[in-house]
Amino acid sequence: MVRDYETQQRIFEHVTVASTILNNSTTAAAEIDRVLSTAFRHRRPVYIELTRDLVSSPIPDISASVNYSYEEQIDPMTMAESVEELHI
Repeated sequence: MVRDYETQQRIFEHVTVASTILNNSTTAAAEIDRVLSTAFRHRRPVYIELTRDLVSSPIPDISASVNYSYEEQIDPMTMAESVEELHI
């Protein structure tokens, strides 16, 4: 953290197409979906920051209310190659 709570996000807004700070477990899944959908739609980087106090917080079941549109656009072969390159 440089100055205040949102300084890093404001910096990354200049070089990303979307950004979010995940500070509420009830809206986290929708925010992740929004940002990742934007990344896949525009083929540009995004910024997702997770606050330390929510690292272990469960996300409520929101499967009916989240779009997950980016999942349809993932090529399985490309994903497998990416994972292999990461040595996971």
